[in-house]
Amino acid sequence: KEQKDVKMFDEDLHVHREFWTGESGVVDLDPESFSWALQENDYVFIDFFASWCSHCQHLAPTWEVLGELMNTVAYHNTAEHKAEHHRNHGADQDDDDAEAHDVAEDLAAPILIGKVDCVAYESLCDEWEINSYPSIILFVEGEYYNEYMGHRTILEMTNYLATVEKDFYDTESHLHSASMEANKRMGVPEHEWRQPREMKDEWHDEDHPGCHLNGVLMVDRVPGSFQVVARSKYKTLIPSMTNVSHEIHNLTFGPPTALWRLKYTDEIMVADEVKNHIDPLQGNVYVSELHEAYHHHMKLVPTNFYSRRDGQTEVYQILTQSQLAHISPSAVPDAKFSYDLSPVAVTFRTTSRKWYDYLTSIMAIVGGTFTLVGIFESSVRAATTKKRR
Repeated sequence: KEQKDVKMFDEDLHVHREFWTGESGVVDLDPESFSWALQENDYVFIDFFASWCSHCQHLAPTWEVLGELMNTVAYHNTAEHKAEHHRNHGADQDDDDAEAHDVAEDLAAPILIGKVDCVAYESLCDEWEINSYPSIILFVEGEYYNEYMGHRTILEMTNYLATVEKDFYDTESHLHSASMEANKRMGVPEHEWRQPREMKDEWHDEDHPGCHLNGVLMVDRVPGSFQVVARSKYKTLIPSMTNVSHEIHNLTFGPPTALWRLKYTDEIMVADEVKNHIDPLQGNVYVSELHEAYHHHMKLVPTNFYSRRDGQTEVYQILTQSQLAHISPSAVPDAKFSYDLSPVAVTFRTTSRKWYDYLTSIMAIVGGTFTLVGIFESSVRAATTKKRR
């Protein structure tokens, strides 16, 4: 399945930067404050990052603006609540004012926008199984909700949060206000404002197939190898958390057209045992854990097929061994395929006979039969004659 491109950061911020004050609303979290944040806030939106990660550096300005936006919404929520309380109860009720202040504080923060430096707090990131940077994770009521995988823009992220709010509480409140505020600041016409969408609660494996590699490699006729390593256009993968489990659908050596004719047609007559060695890894699944990877060692046997119509067709039979290798935690696991050429070659030759070859064979059979009958008849006659004497 084709994966959609993800916008790495909000390219429109520099156009509308006059709407942003530059004050950061993002909270730097450590293990202690992280636990506090989950306990004290209904929504916590965290960017797990590494300072050396280029994708994280691209996201940083957008993330700071998102935090500022939430602070602005918090200020508006508090001011509106205090004004309403003043209109309803007057300014002389000190007890009510104290209670109103407490309620206003609860209303003030629609969501906590935070970030965790995984270089400084590696154990905290390991606890939450962070395997790539940046990892943007939403927590609701102190529990993991899901990882945000959409565009890293203000409008997309605020719309996502409003959607979660509507899905979780079946209401449109503070996060919906943040989404509307973002649309205003980005200059989006009101009729184009996006509404909260339906959340997909179910996970379907067919929607997350992983990476599918398909293609042809041109290699020299000498021993060599190639590796498959996990990479992402949108994230920096952590080597120690990379899993390179894989399934092989097709891996062959030789001209693709000749291999296809050999495997799927009867144009080249050859035993099934030979066909099975052309692609012996087909359909095999290799599952590995962290710090592990499968290495495949292949011996290539040159195999030639001769026919009068097509001449010589060369492919390679494969003798393979697969071993599970243990990888250093600091190294990037890779599925390695090494190959070596066998000094022994196999040749299959297909020949056809002319019509007169068949006629000659028939005559030879008839002649041979006549000779044997003659010998048998002579032996019987000789034995009979001797007995009479």
